[in-house]
Formats: sequence, C-alpha cells, structure tokens
Amino acid sequence: MDINGWVIAVTALILVLFGALLWISPAAYGYVLMEDSPIEWLDFYCLTAAAFAFFSAAHQGRRLRVGALVCVGLALFCLFVAGEEISWGQRLLGFLPRGVFAYKNVQREMTVHNLAIWWMRPRTIAMAFMAAYGVLFPLLHRVLRRFGISTPPWGTIPAFSAAMWLFALPITRNDDEVGELLFAVAMCAAGIHASGRHGSGGGRFLARFLGAFSLVAVLTSWASYQSPAERDHARDLRHLRAGQAFEGVGRPLEAARHYEKLARFWGSDWELWVRVIALYREAGDSRRAYDLAAELIRIHRREPRFYATLVELGDSLCIADDARERIREQYRAVLLEEPATPDDEEDRAFLIELVGSLDAVPGKTADH
Repeated sequence: MDINGWVIAVTALILVLFGALLWISPAAYGYVLMEDSPIEWLDFYCLTAAAFAFFSAAHQGRRLRVGALVCVGLALFCLFVAGEEISWGQRLLGFLPRGVFAYKNVQREMTVHNLAIWWMRPRTIAMAFMAAYGVLFPLLHRVLRRFGISTPPWGTIPAFSAAMWLFALPITRNDDEVGELLFAVAMCAAGIHASGRHGSGGGRFLARFLGAFSLVAVLTSWASYQSPAERDHARDLRHLRAGQAFEGVGRPLEAARHYEKLARFWGSDWELWVRVIALYREAGDSRRAYDLAAELIRIHRREPRFYATLVELGDSLCIADDARERIREQYRAVLLEEPATPDDEEDRAFLIELVGSLDAVPGKTADH
C-alpha cells in the first residue's frame, strides 16, 4: 500500500474509533482527549517528525529557493504547533505561566493559541491553512511543481477535510482534539512525501512510524502524569472534558454532575456555576438547581443571576416564600458586617435594593 492508501486508512480508522467511543461512553471519549493524553503526545510526535522531514526536503531542494523556503516555513510551523500541543512542557516540567499567559489564557497554559485576545482566531487560521495547503495544493500540484513546491499527497485530502469539518461543525467541544490528530497525521504524511519517500516506501515508513510512536506516546503520557502539577491539572480537566462530551450528545444531567465537580475544584468560576445550574434545569432536576443557587448566594452574594434563578425556581417549585427568606437571611448577614471596601458597600446596596423589590411584591406560598 502506498502513502495515499495508508493516510486514507488511518483517517477512516480514527473517525470510526472515536465515533464509536463517543456513542458508547461520552465520559471515556472526553478522558482520552485530555491534555497530555497519548493522543496529544502522538500529535506532538507526528508534527515533530513532519518538521524534520520538511527540513530534510528543504536541504534536498536548496537549489530551488521558493520550494526550499516553503519547506522551511512548514517545518517551523509544525514545530510551533507541536510545542503548543504540549503547552511547551509546562505541566511536565511543573512551571506556572506568568504575565499575559497567567491572566489572558483561557486554559491557564503557556500557549499562544489560547490567549483571550480579540485578534486571536486560531481555529479560523487552522481551517484556512488546511483548506489552502491540505486541499488546494494537492489539486494544483502540477502548477506548484514548476516552482519546486512540494504538495501533500492526494490521500491527505480526506484527513484535512475531516479535520476542517470537526473544527467547523463539532458534535462536542472535544472534537477539535480529534481534528488535531487528523491534522498531525496528514502533516506527517506530507513531510514524508516532501522528503522524497513516495509510493509504497513512503506508505511503509508512515505505517511503521505511527505504530512505533503510538506506543511511545502512551509511555510519554504515563511519564507526564507522574508530575504533581500534571496530576492536579488532570484531576480537574477530566471533569471538564467529560462534561463537554455529555453536553455535546444531549445528556445534560451527566454534564451538570461533571461540571459541578469541576466547579467545586475551581471554586470561584461563577460562569461555570451558572452553566451547572442551567444544565440541571434543562435536565428537569429543578430541586438540585434550586439548592445550588441557595448555596451559592451565601458564598458569592454579588452575582445577581443566582438570586434571580433562586426566585424563579422557588416560584416554579411552589416554595417562593422559602426562596425569599433565604435571600433575606443573606441580607441580614450582610447588615451585620462592617463595610470595609467599596465592594462591600456595593454588596450592601445591591441586597437592599433586591430585598426591597421582593417586599414590594407578595410572594407565593406553598398553598398557592
């Protein structure tokens, strides 16, 4: 089998295996796509191998300047993406991000593509690259060959196309990880092809590489989890990934339970708590949503959505008086505190206004 056949076979295998896993066990699907899992380390090895292959291709074609420059650019791009995949060894080495990475990174990682900056559109950039290099280049290979530019083998088109589909129309929030694996395999095949290994020789090399480094990826993943920083990170992240997978397949109750465990680890992620309550409501467990909202107004009294949710759920559960009494208890507790900061004054003003509005409207009782 040549390199095209191998890439197509691997693409089909990846899609079938991960599709079956998502259908059988969304939690397991989320777990195997965590950071520093064997899947992510295989991405790293494929991209690193692609970078060295492109450097080799650039050296072989050094007399054709345009083609050599393209290969060097692709090699540097692959090395950058490989580093981003493993967060530049952050968890493996146990160091914490600083500066803009500590405050602007949505995953608290030493990565550029997760920075919460308005002009950062990594998914759009990745899809544009795959559309141009992964789909258009193979179709224009006869034209580009005149300039000494090596194009990916045509067998990588399904892998790049499937990756773009998973990025653009994901079923769950974890599907981009499967897309990244397809992208890494396709880039590895493209690098092997560019370095001069065509036909069955390139196919055998790709098959042996994927087989050997799949095992190496498992060993590296196990080694990375020996780091205390990685274990702490994985403890939290496994609930995030599982929650995302359950939410994606329309099972809000399981998603809410995993998100709640994560929210209790993180503590002050109030947006996540709002999501947990919303999912419990969506699943029909209004009582659990009510109890969480009541618990959270004692912990964080400045989040108006918790108060509004508590009143709304209290009305729907015919325990409106209980909801209003819980809010008044919080109000009385705040009045006993000595205001020390402007935030405390804002809390006091917010609760005074809220309790005043509740007292102005008669609450429902259980008899109603």
